Amino acid sequence: MNKKNINYALYGEEDKAILPNFVHCELLETRSKIHEWEIKPHFHTQLCQIFVIESGAGELKTETTNIKLPVPCVLLIPENTLHGFNYSSDSVGWVITLSVSFIENLFKDSNVVLSSFHKMQIIDATQEKTKFDTINDLVYKVNKELYEELPERALALHAYLQLLFVQIFRFSNIKDSALKENNRNLLHFRDFQRLVRKSLLSKKTINEYAHELAITPVHLNRICQTLVGKTSSQVLQDHLIKEAESYLHYTSYSISEIAYLLQFEYPCYFTRLFKKKVGISPKEFREKVKASNPAF
Repeated sequence: MNKKNINYALYGEEDKAILPNFVHCELLETRSKIHEWEIKPHFHTQLCQIFVIESGAGELKTETTNIKLPVPCVLLIPENTLHGFNYSSDSVGWVITLSVSFIENLFKDSNVVLSSFHKMQIIDATQEKTKFDTINDLVYKVNKELYEELPERALALHAYLQLLFVQIFRFSNIKDSALKENNRNLLHFRDFQRLVRKSLLSKKTINEYAHELAITPVHLNRICQTLVGKTSSQVLQDHLIKEAESYLHYTSYSISEIAYLLQFEYPCYFTRLFKKKVGISPKEFREKVKASNPAF
């Protein structure tokens, strides 16, 4: 990754520990105006974003090209995806940022909806005002639930987010034929994730997981590459890191104890992988969590 491309929590907030249930919503202008409507290329670890752009003009900067955004539009940015923006000063819209673990929990029973958040998507709404207005209204309701102390706030927030994601999924440009063609791969991928969560501490190999799925290791690797742009080994490592974050956040185990619990032969191997994936060391991650939650 280019050293100039910074790993942010929210843009401009570097190296902040991300909590498993992180959800944030703000107006597009809130952060863009501060930075003179230019958001430099960056990426987010453990976070994905939804941009709902209602009016104005903008250009998306990716790793390989610049893309003029159709307005209105809905834009999905998965975790670890390089992106930046140039907006006109009259641009209006919303930005929702969520932790990947929160989305996975929200859609643990829906393979197809969850899979739509694995790749960057620009959804053109210039000819679909009614559908766009529905999505825009749901974002407004999400924002209201986040920042007003209303009864059963969490329940309403989950419901609105689920409705929002389903509406975006229905509105996306995924073709029915492609969806049917990929559905078996989606099932294999979700089954792989389920098996990993179930036996993460047993130190199973990719070959053993593939055998349980009744497919070859090459096929499993191809599925992971197609759906999430990662090898099967990288997917396994991602689950290990998420488990490590939970231990660091919710337990008092030492770094060495966590390394051994996760079946690392040496704690230094664990520390090296964690820093590579998260951007900070396990010790720094734990300190960030404590700083953001004094009651920890």
